[in-house]
Amino acid sequence: MPKIAIIGAGSIGCHLSFSSRKMGWNVTVFDNSETALNRMRNDIYPKRYGSWDSQITICTMNQFKFFPVSAFDVIMIGTPPDTHVELIKQCLFLKPRILLTEKPLCPPSQNQLESLNLIFSKNKGTKFLVGYNHRVSRVIHELKRMWKNHGSLSVKNLEVRWLEDWSGILKAHPWLNGPEDSYLGFTERGGGALFEHSHGLDLWLHLSTYFGLGSPSELRARVISDDSNQSLYTCEESIGIEIMTDKGFVGSVFQDVKTSPPLKQVVVSDSEFNYTLDFHIEGTSDRILVSRVSNQEIIQKALFSKKRYVDFDEEIYEIERLLSHGDALNQIDSPLDALTGLETVKLAAKSLLSAGANERVILA
Repeated sequence: MPKIAIIGAGSIGCHLSFSSRKMGWNVTVFDNSETALNRMRNDIYPKRYGSWDSQITICTMNQFKFFPVSAFDVIMIGTPPDTHVELIKQCLFLKPRILLTEKPLCPPSQNQLESLNLIFSKNKGTKFLVGYNHRVSRVIHELKRMWKNHGSLSVKNLEVRWLEDWSGILKAHPWLNGPEDSYLGFTERGGGALFEHSHGLDLWLHLSTYFGLGSPSELRARVISDDSNQSLYTCEESIGIEIMTDKGFVGSVFQDVKTSPPLKQVVVSDSEFNYTLDFHIEGTSDRILVSRVSNQEIIQKALFSKKRYVDFDEEIYEIERLLSHGDALNQIDSPLDALTGLETVKLAAKSLLSAGANERVILA
C-alpha cells in the first residue's frame, strides 16, 4: 500500500486526502497550523465527504523532519504558491518516488523559477508532477478521441477562457473573508487572475503541444485591475493574452476573477468543426459540443457528470499509473509532468512583463 504525505490541510489537502483514501492508500497530512489541521478534521472534511476518515494521520510540520528517508512513496504539496520551492527542497530529504506540487508551481519570481529548474534537473530519482489536473480530465481525453475520429484537420483557432469571480474561490475557503486574507489577492505571491486561474493558460499550452502548433515565440498581454480594491490586495483582476508560436499560429487566453456565473471554456476549431469544452457547468460537470463551422449545427456532444473532487481523483489515478511501473516510473511520460507546469509559470511571468510594458514580448 503506497504511503502518502500531503502537506497543507486546506481545501486542496482535503481533496487530495479523500481521493487518496478512496484508493486505500496510507495518508498522513501535515500543516504548520494546528488550527488548520483541526478545521480539516472537524469541519471541512466531514462536511464535504460525510464524515472524518479516522485512518488519516494528522501531524504538524515540526514532526515532518523526524520521518526517515523513504518514509513516503508520494508527497503532495497543497500550500500557497510562495511556499512551494522551500517545501520541495525539504521534501527531497525524504527521497519520495513522486513529488506532486499543486498549481501554480511558484509565483512570478525569476529566482524561484531558476531554483525549480535546478531542482528538477539535479534530482532524477524523484518524479516531479504538477497539479494541473484538467490535463487528465475525461473531457480532455474525449476531445482528443473526437479529434482523431473526425480526421485530425489542422487547427485554425485555439482560445481558452477561465473566468470566475472571487465568490467561487472563497466558497471553498470559508475561513477567508476575502482574497486579501491569503496569497489569492497578491500577484507576487502567486495569486490574482493570471496565476490563480492558470488552468486556462496551462490548458492552452497543453493543447497547443498536443495539436503540434509549435512553441510560443512571442506574446502580448493586457491586464485590468480594479483600483478600488488596491488598499486590500494588489493583483490583476482580468488579463488577456495573445500568443504566437514559432509556426506562426496565433491563439488567445482570457482569465479573470470577476465573472459570475463562471465561464471556463476551451474552443478548438479546424476548417470543418468547432469543439467547445465547458468546465464546471451544471454545478461541477464538464461538457463537450462539436458543431459544424458552416452552420453551427451541433453534431455530437458528451456530458461528464461529476463532483468537484473527481478532478483530484484523476490526479490520483495518474499517480497510481506511474507507481504501477515500479522502479521504471521515472522513464514514463506523464501529462502532469512538472517541467511543463514550469513552462506555464514562465509564460505567465512573461505575460506580466508584457502587460507592464504594454508591448509585445519575444520569448527566448
